[in-house]
Order: sequence, then structure tokens, then C-alpha cells
Amino acid sequence: MEQHFALRFPSPIRYEMEKEVTIILIEDNPDHAELIRRCINLTKRNISLQVISNGEEAILYFEKYRTFDFELQDKPVLIFLDLRLPKVDGMEILKMLKSDTKLSTLPVIVLTSSNNENDFNKVSHYNAESYLLKPIDCMKIITIVQQFYPDNHIERV
Repeated sequence: MEQHFALRFPSPIRYEMEKEVTIILIEDNPDHAELIRRCINLTKRNISLQVISNGEEAILYFEKYRTFDFELQDKPVLIFLDLRLPKVDGMEILKMLKSDTKLSTLPVIVLTSSNNENDFNKVSHYNAESYLLKPIDCMKIITIVQQFYPDNHIERV
């Protein structure tokens, strides 16, 4: 007797895809930048890390958001900013970011080797979200990235 088998096809698979976001790292030390890149990669999130190596380049980068009408989703989700930068100081960049109406909502995490109370007070005055002392603690970087880019940033396709 011949047996017949019903062919079964699985239900269509729905994939979940994480929306890629951008994090800006403004850091002149390539070793520090590489360490932060590795920490961010450990989060297993779909992140494009853009490294800017001096203050002048940072100002030019953010000028497009100040000049043109970019949508919020086009902006970076997080900025890591070293205070001691060549060409333009990190404190000046922080001041520029937090005083501009289009950029002031961008979260800025200040990275510095300075535990000078005066620096801390200035950073607080300009409303940076956090102040991290170097050497970089990878777990702190991971926690911050997860806080600003949680798992629920998943898009259904």
C-alpha cells in the first residue's frame, strides 16, 4: 500500500532586526577610542560608532545638525566626549551642544582623566548626562550604552 505524506511548510518566519543607531566618540587618543569601541561591541547592539579625533572636526560634524533640518532619528543616540582635545577643547564642544536648541537633547557622556572639581562643576552646569573618569571602565560604558539604547529598539520587518 502506498503511503502519502502531506507536505508541511513552516509558517513564514518573521525576523526581528535591530535598527542601526549612531554613537559619536570624540576622543583624540587612538588607544582609548579602540577600548571604547570594544566595550560598545560587547553590547551586541547594531551600533555605528563614529570616531572624531579633535574638537575642530567635532564642531564641523555637528554643524550640519545646526544648519539643516535633520529629523531626530538621523541624529546620534549618544555622544562620548573627551574633555581634553586638540584644536577645540571638549568643554567648548559640550557648551555648544547643550546651548543649541537642535542639539541640546543629545545625551553627552564626558570622559576625562581630570578629577578636578572645577571641571566637574562646569560639566554639571552644561547638563552633561554623566562624567566618567579615565581609565575607562568597560562595564560602565556597556551600562551607559544599554541605558540609552535598550533592547526595545527592535524593529519588526
